[in-house]
Amino acid sequence: MPTQITREGKTLDAIQRIHVLALNPKTNFAELATGLLNIGLELFNMKIGIVSEVEEQSYSVFKVNQNTFGIKERDIFELGNTFCKEVFEKRATVTHINIGNDKELKNHPAYQNSKLESYMGSPLRLGSKIYGTLNFTSDLVKEEISILELQVFKSMAFFLSKQLEKDFQTNINRLFLRNLAHEMRSPLNGIMGFSEILTDTELDQEQFEMVDLISRSAKGLEETVNDLSAFIKAGKSESSHKGGKINLSQSVNALIKGLEDKINFQNAFVKSEIADDIELSISNDVFQSILSYLIKDCLTRRRERKEIILSLKEDEEFFHIFITDNGPHLTKAVSLILNTFGRLEYSGNNFQIQGLTLNLSLSSILIQQLGGHLRAEVIGQEKTEFHLAFPKGY
Repeated sequence: MPTQITREGKTLDAIQRIHVLALNPKTNFAELATGLLNIGLELFNMKIGIVSEVEEQSYSVFKVNQNTFGIKERDIFELGNTFCKEVFEKRATVTHINIGNDKELKNHPAYQNSKLESYMGSPLRLGSKIYGTLNFTSDLVKEEISILELQVFKSMAFFLSKQLEKDFQTNINRLFLRNLAHEMRSPLNGIMGFSEILTDTELDQEQFEMVDLISRSAKGLEETVNDLSAFIKAGKSESSHKGGKINLSQSVNALIKGLEDKINFQNAFVKSEIADDIELSISNDVFQSILSYLIKDCLTRRRERKEIILSLKEDEEFFHIFITDNGPHLTKAVSLILNTFGRLEYSGNNFQIQGLTLNLSLSSILIQQLGGHLRAEVIGQEKTEFHLAFPKGY
């Protein structure tokens, strides 16, 4: 005989599902909204679940889960024609059951138009502003909402608000970097263009060396701008291209070929020892960006004959890619960052990368977004080994 799930047991199960979903670092606002609507409809026994966006008196449906009421994403309503207006007026969670028996609410447009008998809505906050609502409704009279259910509902709105703030900040940062890269590119083009013109004029040796220094400095800054642009592109790929598989060996070899001019210029040798049959679920742009930043960082630390070797190990959870560089090692850089910023966790010869150079910082940010990590180990006096852990379940 099947075991009957109690109301409290159903709520506790929902709490566990909500926390798994909300605490997943890979989940964005839209995915979290969809998941919470699914859980909420089942838990609260409602028929319509909506995450809304509200601007002045305009109520827009961002996400909706329902079967029979014909409401679609991006549908727009007058805020005053929805029960969510009360959420905005009170700036708090609102619940109603048996609306048809309420003398005032039964005259509300939402009841008159759709005969919605039950409603629960909670504000979604972005800073001090109410961005929208999480709400559930039904045309059936709902039994009394328990204190535990109400707390779960408020927690759902809280998690959505926190994810909204996180995504908003990410978009602001990305927009800032994009504008910064664009604004830097115009004067850079001018500097590089005039430097090239100057080299075609009559210059003495000292003047020629100064113009050459200007030109090389500008090209170095241009490469930094290109890295920022690639980082922005990789960030978009990380959020919109989940689930695609790449062949690691092919991707790494294509990256090395793409960096061939820089590798040859630095008189370096870069080799991949990754087997041909390894696949990883990740955007190729993101994967190549992470490795590219690290290889470039290795190349900038000069040595007469630099060797960089890429290898791979795996366990049940991660693919571990190792980038071994024959030096110089990073001891001075580690000490500088530790003393100045305290941004590295250091233990013996091992340290966790949080930002040594721009390239390392960009690699670290991208791989953390995937749920992985970047570490490094100084080996003797000659080698540095970067360790990238990519989660298999991404």
